[in-house]
Amino acid sequence: MTDEQIESKDDNSIFSLTSEERTKQFKKLLEELDEKPTELASRLIRLGDYRSGVAIMRGIQRMEAGDTKVSGEMLVIIRMLVNQQRLQYSKLNQVEWTQQANGAWVAEFEGFKITLHPESKQRWSIYLRVIETDYSLACGSWQVGLDAAKRKALVRLADGQMEAADLAAGRL
Repeated sequence: MTDEQIESKDDNSIFSLTSEERTKQFKKLLEELDEKPTELASRLIRLGDYRSGVAIMRGIQRMEAGDTKVSGEMLVIIRMLVNQQRLQYSKLNQVEWTQQANGAWVAEFEGFKITLHPESKQRWSIYLRVIETDYSLACGSWQVGLDAAKRKALVRLADGQMEAADLAAGRL
């Protein structure tokens, strides 16, 4: 089955995909998500996965290689993360960035202060802070290129909104 045929199936037909088709779809979604296995494992842990990072990474790598079936739960999670990422990317033009004297780029967006700090070799570190509470969020690895850093900052902002809500409700 081609990628187009897999994508054209309606939502109920996901149950009729073969294991190979689910693996192909999983790989395509992972590619769009554009996260290293370590980044994805860390993100899943932040979102509540109780397994060790090593176990998560091993599972992702085995599913991606076709050594084990892609679980329904993992396919749902990756789809949700990709959909969240698409939504965040659609907001990029709404963010007003200001360059600071030190070369950093700063923006305030949806209750967060976002700072992109230049590092060596065109890499950027990302810092997110909840404006109201001054809570700082972990942001993962450096990004290569300013545009990639801006995109990753918005994706991490969406995760941060959930984290901040959990913290405010006493769930963290």
